[in-house]
Amino acid sequence: MLRPAGVPLSMWNATAEPLRFLEITSPATRFQEPVRRLSELIDSGAANAATVAALAEGYGLIFFPDRTEQLVARLGLAVGGFWK
Repeated sequence: MLRPAGVPLSMWNATAEPLRFLEITSPATRFQEPVRRLSELIDSGAANAATVAALAEGYGLIFFPDRTEQLVARLGLAVGGFWK
């Protein structure tokens, strides 16, 4: 998958099984630090909607809750956050 910078992205696991994926970002210079800090939040158990949103805001990453709600409604998704 090619995900150009500045284009909203949405991912979800369409199964009941846990999912692991590998993302390769190039160049990684702008994305490396927030992903490292997100991993630390997740590993420490401190990741939740508020802490992830605060982290994202500090790096200029934008969430689109209205679009998420639309996808959830249209596709019947369960939303728990990627930090769970």
